[in-house]
This record gives sequence, structure tokens and C-alpha cells, in this order.
Amino acid sequence: MKKLNLAACLTAALTSTVAAPVSAQQTRGAAPALHPAQRSLQGIPAVRGHAPDFLQDWLADQIADRIVRKMTLQEKLDYIGGTGAWDIKPLTRLGLPQIYATDASLGVRLSSPAGVSYPAGQALASSWDTHLAKQFGSSIGRDARQLGFQNILGPGVNMYRTPYAGRAFEYMSGEDPYLGAALVPQVIDGIQDQGVWATLKHLVANDEENNRLAVNISVDERTLRELYLVPFESAVKAGKPANIMCAFNGVNGPLACENAHLNNEIVKQQWGFKGFIESDYNALQDGTKGALGGTDLDMPNGQFMNATTLQPLIANGTIPQSVIDDKVRRIVRQIALFGFTDNTVSTDNTQTPEQRAQSQAMARDIAREGTVLLKNDHNNLPLASDHPLKVAVIGYRSVTAPPSGFGSANINPNEYVNDIDGIRAAAPQGSQVDYIDRMSLDPGLTPSVGGFTGAYSSNGQTVTRDDRLINLDWNNGGSPFGSAMPDAAVWSGKITPTTTGDHVFKVRADGAVRVQINGQEIVNNGAGTVITPSIPPTIPSYGTIRLQAGQTYDVSIQYERKPNYFGTLGGFQGVQFSWASLVPTTDLGQYDAVVVVGGLGSEYEGEGFDRPFILPEAQDELIANVAAANPRTTVVMHAGGGVSMRAWVDKVASVLYPWYAGEEGGAAIGEILFGKVNPSGKLPITIERDEKDNPTYANYPFPQNSTANKEIVYSEGLLNGYRGFEAKGITPEFAFGHGLSYSSFTYGAVHVTFGNVPYLDDRQIVARAQFTITNTSQREGTEVAQVYVGEDAPPVSRPKKELKGFARVTLKPGETRQVAVPLNARAFAWFDTSVNTWRIDRGSYTVSVGGASDAIAGTASITLPRDQLLSVKDSLPVVESTRRNER
Repeated sequence: MKKLNLAACLTAALTSTVAAPVSAQQTRGAAPALHPAQRSLQGIPAVRGHAPDFLQDWLADQIADRIVRKMTLQEKLDYIGGTGAWDIKPLTRLGLPQIYATDASLGVRLSSPAGVSYPAGQALASSWDTHLAKQFGSSIGRDARQLGFQNILGPGVNMYRTPYAGRAFEYMSGEDPYLGAALVPQVIDGIQDQGVWATLKHLVANDEENNRLAVNISVDERTLRELYLVPFESAVKAGKPANIMCAFNGVNGPLACENAHLNNEIVKQQWGFKGFIESDYNALQDGTKGALGGTDLDMPNGQFMNATTLQPLIANGTIPQSVIDDKVRRIVRQIALFGFTDNTVSTDNTQTPEQRAQSQAMARDIAREGTVLLKNDHNNLPLASDHPLKVAVIGYRSVTAPPSGFGSANINPNEYVNDIDGIRAAAPQGSQVDYIDRMSLDPGLTPSVGGFTGAYSSNGQTVTRDDRLINLDWNNGGSPFGSAMPDAAVWSGKITPTTTGDHVFKVRADGAVRVQINGQEIVNNGAGTVITPSIPPTIPSYGTIRLQAGQTYDVSIQYERKPNYFGTLGGFQGVQFSWASLVPTTDLGQYDAVVVVGGLGSEYEGEGFDRPFILPEAQDELIANVAAANPRTTVVMHAGGGVSMRAWVDKVASVLYPWYAGEEGGAAIGEILFGKVNPSGKLPITIERDEKDNPTYANYPFPQNSTANKEIVYSEGLLNGYRGFEAKGITPEFAFGHGLSYSSFTYGAVHVTFGNVPYLDDRQIVARAQFTITNTSQREGTEVAQVYVGEDAPPVSRPKKELKGFARVTLKPGETRQVAVPLNARAFAWFDTSVNTWRIDRGSYTVSVGGASDAIAGTASITLPRDQLLSVKDSLPVVESTRRNER
């Protein structure tokens, strides 16, 4: 590395008033002329990435101290509240710009056009690829910079605890802390290497959405340290994010954003976090508790932490002024570190087609690596690629924009490849790919008879009109009253099915709705399924009824709009009605293959509400009926977590799990189905056969989405996910780490050797698990070898084994490779609350290696010579990789 002249760096940082050259961070136009008083930070280049860590930190501290000393108390108190939107306020007197943020876990929002829509966090976790994680961070960071933002409110890293968790699709840790700890710092590095802040969220235990604004999470300290905090700890120590967002929920009493133990003691003091902590939006409830509890920025508008609430408390000594100074210093320090002091803003923010194509290629790569092949009986996949095929595709999710979860992570892509287009593009030339529309719920599908007559009312007015379809968006021209929304409506119409058997009827409405067929009520959502007061979606309701082919049925739909509902973040205001046959409407046996595209989507899971485990819309019955008609059925399942498959998984030939695959997901799915891409994804979660099998089931509040539930107890402790299934001897549907390939692999004997030091150091390698992997197939493929560690005779209760390392290995046909996976001290440690640090016990440990948590290919033992305490500050959850200053 080139040696730096310390004096020159200091001179440049502290005395220069010459404008710096335009850097990668300048995305919003040229800087206006400044009054000399505004130049206190002008001319100071970004110090991040241009000096050793210690010098970067020192320079940023000096710059921040300088600017904070020039601020008045009123300015400081004003500065620790947001703009009212997403951003950090400017302070032009001292040359501090407005810092523009985008809520962009999975793609850049708040820009026009929006950025590329990337696959779900669970898809990235399924790749088990740290290099891909770094590339993803670079790609989304570049998108943000090109579209005019300096701060990404992401990545989301919370743990997957329950299959009901509505926001799990966002998060990239899966159910295992080590997996998240390995991936998240790479994402942060990638983002911040683009000159954009990364915001780590949501600290901590925001592992379900149920009553998230008020619920308290009761979790013991050891479980908190060994599971739920680990991805955050790794991100802070190894990734050094600019910012952390604290969660809405309480943690052992205090709200996360008012929790001094979490924010001050653990994150800032023990982990040495030098960035700032901002509240989730309106997550604070008390300005004093927030200020003393470690929150540095009250978002979105300083409602609680402001001059009115805090200045009297500073005056009477309740809040030391040094606390406020520290908050401002932390924010300004990051501005200095990234060189935003030279950054001004404009509305001229563009991304070229070539730049967008680069990001789309990244999205496709994540979808390729993150798709998990769960089942593949008789090598049903890949489908033949050397001659034309006849393929049937069922399911409306195959023809819409790629599905995703609801909320702030949801991007409505401007361009996309849906599943059926991806299948058609990948199919051999001359193939016939048919969409079986009458088996697919679609509100845009023309009814079999005439349409509907709708009688609408609004503020005492009534209007009757003919509606060919009931696919009405009140905010997009659907209302007969113009800009006014109907208060109520009643539609009547007729349908004539072409098949005999069960049919499903679905209605999505922003209020109460009832559906009757020949007078028989099959849907009644009571007062409506709009959830308040959190960010609300509009959850559909559905019902089934047996119909006779050729018979005409009367349909009645009664609707009453729920008042005071606003369709934020894509929440729907209007009414959509659809129906479909659950039995084949054509001879499916004539097809070489049938692909059923099912799952959930933004209607059923997302921010502010939790999700079902049982597939909605009678999909279980549909899939089972399709598989009975054609045994060469593949299910492509779009979801943000596990779903129930017991009703049909033994009847279909293949199951592909692409999660929410992003705007390029259809292309990746087509490539995998036809063998152009060899799947390599591995599950980052356990998928249970029955929701009651999950270790957390007894501790999850019911009914779902009720605001009456005020407390969730994590009484399963350390036995989350595969740890709990193994402890209880329960066989899941698909185990953590499971994932098939079109290749096959065998493992050689496992050996464990000590590292290059004769003692246990906090960061150095203690041991290496060594083994061989052989590709025994005729096709190149990638295996993810997983290394688990378990203490043989622990003095305290510990899981039987825990993931502590992994390696992605790509092998040519017949190739054998020696693999060595390093294990650091934390691989053997547990958190001892009696001394508030990590402890290693002397004694024997079993190291297990295999392709999944339930597919261990070999084991070996290692004996550690002595007890040892590790530093809570210096120890790392994962083996320390090469950092930027060692390149």
C-alpha cells in the first residue's frame, strides 16, 4: 500500500479551502458559490478508503469536532431531527448539505424512475456467497449514487424466527446468525465503497410484524447475544456501517430506540460503533428516553427530540449537553468520512441504460444463485433442451410483474421478465408454452358471461353502470364519481364454468366485502382486512364452491369501503374480483411438463402485517389436482419464507424455490428449468411440515395481526430453527442448508487441524476443517459445504451443533478439490452472562461437515486445551477477511 504523508493529510483536511474535484459522491449537480463563512468544510475530500483505518478515524474525528464546536445549541437540537421525509437536514451556514436517503433494502425507491428491483434478501442468503453479497452491495450502492442518494436505508438483517414473519423476505440472515454475519459486512462494504451510506436495520428482534409498534420482545441476554445480535455485531465490527436503524418494538421492556443497554452499552461502547443510530420512522415515543437511550437522529421529523422537549432538560442537567454533542458529532463524522461536505443537490439524477443493464445483470445473478431446488424426483429437471417441448404454465403470478413482499422494500419495476416470458425465452426453439388462464386467478380476465352491473353510492349519490371486469382502483380512474371514492357498491353478474369441480373465488377490497354464488355466501371478510394503525396493505379474501360445467350461476358482490384508509407503499384502494377452476380445464396429460407458479406476494406478506403459512387461494388443492393430471409437474414457489407443502409435495416431481426473484427473476427461472443454469442455492431457513413443528410456535401471539398482543416471549431460547428441530427430534419438510443440484457430490474424510498459533486469539484462526469434495456427475456444478461445531460435554445448555463456516466450491465433472474452512475462537464460544463476555470451555468438540444440516457427510474431533474468555469488543463472529486497507 502507498505510504501516506501524515502532515499532508492533516493539512488537506484541516486547512484546505480549495474546492475538491468532483467525486463519485457528487450526484446532484454543481456546487453553488459559498460565502466564506460556509467554507468550514469545503475542500475536504472524502477520507474513507484513502488512508489506514486509524488515520481515517482520526481525521473524521477532527473534522467533526471542528464543525460541532461552531454550532449553536439550537442548531444542534434542530440537527438531530429529520427533514420530515427521509433526509438529514442541511446546515448551510457551516457547509453541511442535505443528505438524501432512499428506503432501498432491495432496490432504490423514491426516484423516478425507480432503481432495479433485486431479489429478496432470503435469495441472497440462499446463495451462501460472500463475493456475490459484496457485488450486490456495490450494485445497489451504485444505483443509489447514480439516482441521487447518499444514504440507503438497508440492508435488513433480522433473523428468521417464525414462518409468519411478514417482513422476512427483506432480511438476509436466514435463521442462522453465522450466515448473516458472513454476508452482511460484505453487502455494507459494497454499498459504502460506492460512496453511499449503509443503514443497518432493524436493531433488534424485529422478527415479526405483529403489533410491531407496541409489542415487547422478552428474550434472555444469552440468546440475544448468541443469535439475534450476531449479524448486527459482525456488521458493526467488520462492515462499519455509517448508520444503524433501531426497531419499533420493545426489547426486554424499553423500546429499542429508547434502550440504553442495546444502543449505548452494547453497540457504542462494547462494539465500538462510531456511526449514528436513527429511529425507525416514528419509533420514538419519548424524547428524553430516546436521547438518553442512544438514538442520535429522531426520524422523520424530530417529533420527540427537539429544542422544545430537550432544551429545558439540558438546562436543568437531566440531559448533559455532551450527550447532544455526541449525537451531532456522530452524524457529521460520517459526512466528513464520506466527503459529503462537497456534495450539493439538484434534481438532475439519471441512470443510463448501460448502467441499468449492469444492475439488471446483477439482479439476474442473485436470482440464479439464490434459487433453491428443493425436490427433483427422477431427474425431472432440467427439462430437455435439445428438442421442442409442449409446456403448460398455471398461476397468475407467472404473468404479472415478479411478485415481492409489501412495504418499503417493494419496488414496482419499470422493466421486468416475468416467469412465463423467462420460460418461453429459455425453451428450445419451436416449443409451445401455454398459459392455462382459466386455472389462474386474474381480475383482468373477462367473465364467461356478459360482465357485471354495479350500483355505486357516495355521499348520498347513486350511480349504476356496467362493468366488464371488477378490477377497479379508486386512485386510478376506477371510481364512477371521478376523484371521489365510492362509499359502497353492489355488483351482480353471471358466470358459466367449463369444468365440474371446485372453483375458487377471490376478492381484494379496501373494506368489507361479501360474495354470494346463487345466494350461497362463500366470502365474508367481516369489517374488512385492512390493518391499522401500521403501514396497511389490502389482504384478499377467498372461498371455494363446487360448480357444474355448463351451468350458469348468479354472482353477487357487496362492498363497503373502510374509511380513513390510505394505500401507502402500494396498499390497494379499490375492489378486484377473480375466479378460477381448481380442476384442470384442459387435458394436462398432453404436455411434456407442467409448471405451477404459486406462493404469496405483496397481497399476503410484507411490512406491517404477518403472513400465512398455509398457501392462500386453495393452492394446495390446485397443485394436487394438477399433479394428478400430469406427474411431470414442477412447482415454482414465490414466498419470503417457508410455506406448507405437505398436501402436495409428495405428488409433484420437482419444487423450485426462487423466493421473490426480482425483475430478472423470470429469466433465471427459465434458465434453471431448462438447464442453462445449474442450481446451487441452499436454504437459509428450515421449512417445517406443520407450523406447530416450529420451535417458536408456542410463543407466537394469536390471532395473527391482532393489536391486543403486547408481549412475545422467546422462550425457545437458543433452539431457533434447525437447532430446535434437532433438539426435539422433529423431521422438517426441508432442512436448513438443503438444496439440490443437477450435479452430484461426495465428501472425503474430515480432518481438523489447529491454526497457525498455539493459543486462542480473539481474531486469529483456531482450527481448520479439511476435507475433499468430488463432483461425481457429468456436469460442472457448485456445492456449498457447511461446517458445524458442537461441544461434546458443555457445562451449560448448548445446541447440538451450530453453523460456524462454509465454502462454495465449483467443480468440473470428475474433479476433486481439497477444501479448508477456517474456524476462529468464536466458533467454539458461548456468551457467559455472569462475566458479560464470550467463554471457551476446554474439552472436546465435534466438527461436522456436509451439504445440509441433516446431511452430514463426516465428522472429526478437536480438543481445546484450556478455558478462555474472549474480548466482547475485539472478538469477531466470523473469520476476519481481508479488509480494504490490506488490499
